Amino acid sequence: MQFGIDKKISFLFVLSVTILGTVLGFYFLHHGEKALLFEFDERAKAVINSFASSSEYPILFGDREMLSNIGKTAVSQEDIIFCEIKDKQGEILSQAGTTQDNKYIKEYTAPIFSERLGEEIQEEMFLDTAKKETMKIGKIRLIFSLSSIKQRLDNVKHATILIIIFAILFTSIAITLLVRFVLGKPINGLLAGTKIIAQGNFDYHMSIKSHDEIGQLSRAFDQMTKDLKTFHDKLVKSEKLAAASQIASEAAHEIKNPLSVIKAGLYYLKQTTTEQPKSTQDILLQIDNAADRITSYINDLLNFSKPPALKPIIVTVNEVFEDSLKELPVEIFSGIKIIKDFTPDLPQIEADPQRLRQVFTNLVKNALESMRGKGELRVRIKEGPCITISDTGAGISEQDLQHIFDPFFTTKGKGTGLGLAIVKRIIEAHKAEIEVVSEPGRGTTFMIKMRTRLES
Repeated sequence: MQFGIDKKISFLFVLSVTILGTVLGFYFLHHGEKALLFEFDERAKAVINSFASSSEYPILFGDREMLSNIGKTAVSQEDIIFCEIKDKQGEILSQAGTTQDNKYIKEYTAPIFSERLGEEIQEEMFLDTAKKETMKIGKIRLIFSLSSIKQRLDNVKHATILIIIFAILFTSIAITLLVRFVLGKPINGLLAGTKIIAQGNFDYHMSIKSHDEIGQLSRAFDQMTKDLKTFHDKLVKSEKLAAASQIASEAAHEIKNPLSVIKAGLYYLKQTTTEQPKSTQDILLQIDNAADRITSYINDLLNFSKPPALKPIIVTVNEVFEDSLKELPVEIFSGIKIIKDFTPDLPQIEADPQRLRQVFTNLVKNALESMRGKGELRVRIKEGPCITISDTGAGISEQDLQHIFDPFFTTKGKGTGLGLAIVKRIIEAHKAEIEVVSEPGRGTTFMIKMRTRLES
């Protein structure tokens, strides 16, 4: 049986599309698997390092009960099925969980270090000049279940196979019907374009400008390439897309503080008589400011890719900072010594007071949380104006310090790390600057250098 040129060309096209689809399918599967495993590996390393840091003091003080609680907390985390903590002699101090009936697992270990600080320590917390050395005091081992990763990989594999099958089927039928009626240069152009796309150039555009079947086929190839590129980008960006799903929970977390102010204000109103109008007005103002903070934060979540809109007025930095402290619940200051060093009669500046309160509240809240109910919060407001907020908390590692203003980056057990990212965007919208220095074990200092005017 002799085949005509149209059938031969149709056969070649179908074969090319099949090869292209198969190659792209394996390519996407390979990179999708790498992206998922990379996401899992990064999260696992961050988790084990966090638990290693938490185990330092319990090991130093021989607190087995706390180590047991740390182990139980670990196995309660997603995908963690076993936790073991040993001291430097190899003695098991705590075990939690089990590895039984888990076929797909991966083990991670991390040393537990303790720091020895030198006798000469600079007075300023943000100068990294203290002499220190570390010693290994133990080791933590976590075993993760890969069942969820395997399930996600299977889902990606099935979706990719279906896309390839339908793409090949649709394209093959279209090619068979259209090529039968067209020969010559347009077909050669399609063949050349197919080879380029098969090499991975998804930005290639068919240059055939025709209104017949060949023109339609070239546009179909362009659309298919665009769809494949979109699918590839989604796989590569799966980590960021997964993190974005946590924004709602972060919003709820951020809303708690303003709501506590509202509740406190309502309670105070019930206790206040009509003979105290000034106090009543102050509480109402705090409630109004807290409600505005809630609205601003929600707007930041919805419009995170856009610069924050400012409503600048002439304000005094000292007063704005004092107002921001009132928006935090009183109990969060328990056990914390607050030292204020405000230069009086500073020149007023042009700024959005609501946005500045959001910045100050976020930085102070982070500082208080890092000190865990014990430490010293030092706030300085000098000429410039320059605002310095220092704490004596756990500090930030040099590696994490490079990413603290990145969206979705967080070293906490909860949240998505939008707080400091929003802080930086607000500061930049004011054409100001923010810097941070930190030393693990000694604390963190944020420095904000404001402008008196917003004009460029």
